[in-house]
Amino acid sequence: MPAKRELTKKEFDLFVESIQGRNGFLSYCKSFHEKEKRDLVYVISCDLFSSGNKLKQLASIDIILMIWNMAWYIKTSKKQKINLDEDIWGLIEKYNDNYSILRSKSISSFDEETRKLVKQIFEESEKKLGRVGASKFLHILNPKLFPLWDTKIAHHYHKYRHQRRHREMSVDCYIKFIEDNIHITRNLLKDISEEDLWRQHKNEVPSDMFKNFPKFGETVLKMLDECNYSGITEKLRKHY
Repeated sequence: MPAKRELTKKEFDLFVESIQGRNGFLSYCKSFHEKEKRDLVYVISCDLFSSGNKLKQLASIDIILMIWNMAWYIKTSKKQKINLDEDIWGLIEKYNDNYSILRSKSISSFDEETRKLVKQIFEESEKKLGRVGASKFLHILNPKLFPLWDTKIAHHYHKYRHQRRHREMSVDCYIKFIEDNIHITRNLLKDISEEDLWRQHKNEVPSDMFKNFPKFGETVLKMLDECNYSGITEKLRKHY
């Protein structure tokens, strides 16, 4: 079998260092929007979910899983697809009933209590939606707390930052990935607020998409995912 394509440690470390400064961070975000046309799906999904309407919220998650996690959706069994909406709504209700405190949390307020609750809801979501799907589902529920990942992003952070103390893409790996996000965003936001970073990002994006959704705004975690996707996933696809 061919070796898994991946960045070297030096390449990865340089990438992470570059996105802790505003210019490097915004350049990767801009690159993401220039190349990734599926991002309209994210904007629509967030808009639908914020409505509070049950059917729209279900559609919101369905759209994300079918388009942003297509490989997983294609591989799921017919039975899983039939039960998908029921599973999603069950997870939403469990989140609302048992983990409602997480709605008020953000990555900057991540503490031990939050860690325990995140671990529980991620494990429950993973059983129904897979490891990548769980991060996408939870991010839509609270985009200020739950970061997004894919297999390539998770692999690089796990290999180069986690000292392999746990299984790759396990719930412990996701918790450590949250801590990675905390470190990066804390350094990034030393001299600029999240709101100002978003305004600058929006002004640099060569797209009219946001004009049609004036209330929409990206969190720093969504923007960081754009950097990770451009600097890891897309780079491996194009250059390795």
